[in-house]
Amino acid sequence: MKIPIFASLSIALLGAALMATMGALPAKGANTPPPPPVLPKMGKIPNPPSVGTALPKPLKPGALPSLPKMAPGPSIPTAVPESPMAGWRVISSKALGVSTLLQLDGAVVCLADTGAGESGAVMDFFSKNNMTVELLPGASVDELLSPFQKGRCDVLVVKASQAKRQLAAMNAADAYLLLSGAIE
Repeated sequence: MKIPIFASLSIALLGAALMATMGALPAKGANTPPPPPVLPKMGKIPNPPSVGTALPKPLKPGALPSLPKMAPGPSIPTAVPESPMAGWRVISSKALGVSTLLQLDGAVVCLADTGAGESGAVMDFFSKNNMTVELLPGASVDELLSPFQKGRCDVLVVKASQAKRQLAAMNAADAYLLLSGAIE
């Protein structure tokens, strides 16, 4: 069967016109690029500066606003902050010349082990802070009060909740002080 030239030419022209209007079609199996991303519509800029509004000047390099000077923080390791009810406090003779727990390296410590974990907590505190102490144990604070006041030990460890009362009840209480910090 013969197709008239006119018909075959029409089909070819129609195909070419269709290809021209749609663009070239990719070959079957060819990778096609993804469509471009659709960006969300942005609204108006809130309160845009009006004409003639002065914008803040940028800072010069090194011209940062100054911050208030702060005292240096405690050095590491540190004693636990004082807590009136938890842990243990340390009473020292003022003549010893110390004010914090971290100054007790080499001290003789009067310590009553009443079963509340005093000896473990105290010895852990000193070992964690790389300090060595000599322990003078006793069954109660009352038993150790006399040796402490006679100078057989440098400090006396008492329950934090009873420390101020214990200090006030001592003979010549003004010769002693509570060291800052607590052992928990």
